[in-house]
Amino acid sequence: MKPAGFYIAVGVAAYFLIVVFTLPAVHVEGFIEKQVPGLSLSAVSGSVFDGQAGRVSYQDTALGAVHWRFLPFALLTGRVGYQLEFSSLDGPGRADVGITFAGNAYGRDIDLHLQADVIINQYSPVAVRASGEINLLVETVKMNDAFPPELDGKAVWKSAAILSPVEMVFGDTVMDLQRVGSELVGLVENAGDFRITGEVAMAPGGKYRIDLLLSPNAAVSEDTVLLLENTTTVQAGGKYLLHSTGQW
Repeated sequence: MKPAGFYIAVGVAAYFLIVVFTLPAVHVEGFIEKQVPGLSLSAVSGSVFDGQAGRVSYQDTALGAVHWRFLPFALLTGRVGYQLEFSSLDGPGRADVGITFAGNAYGRDIDLHLQADVIINQYSPVAVRASGEINLLVETVKMNDAFPPELDGKAVWKSAAILSPVEMVFGDTVMDLQRVGSELVGLVENAGDFRITGEVAMAPGGKYRIDLLLSPNAAVSEDTVLLLENTTTVQAGGKYLLHSTGQW
């Protein structure tokens, strides 16, 4: 027969888990936002174990509403994990996220749908209206001070196009994401007549760098040529270099 202390310990542990998992999520909203810089939650309800936030944004990018569910089996691998399910006008999304017992944040099986307008205008030298959505697909990512030291994934912009102030049709555009030195680099390539090649890079401290070579076809409008000449550096062979740096 086990000693009475054993049963007392089990009872205390069970009570503690019940308190934690039924703790209203609103009580830990501020703690979560502090642990993930740039994250904003609102309209929070439910519990830490199973809850939702009516509006979520990260680095000023709206992710819609999110429902979270605790993954108990992650504890067997030394992790505290959650499954997230997003819902927005752009479409559903999901991700498994958490933190290891060593204090390292991670994410995997990430599938998010983001408004192309919002993403493009964060880095565009002029305000534009873009079509469609950008589908972010990440197999694995490990975080360190809000910057991923390890990441494997891609961003896909289906039927990509700029609609105004001029029209630029890029077709299906893919950005393969990889870590190169101290930077997270996205190698860009597309399948349209208006060709794009180059890279978008991010570095610790919120720095970004854009180096894209634009190669329009012969049918490009005069207004488009004028915009390119005013916002890029003209290259040989009718190509245009878009170079920009800043903070994201």
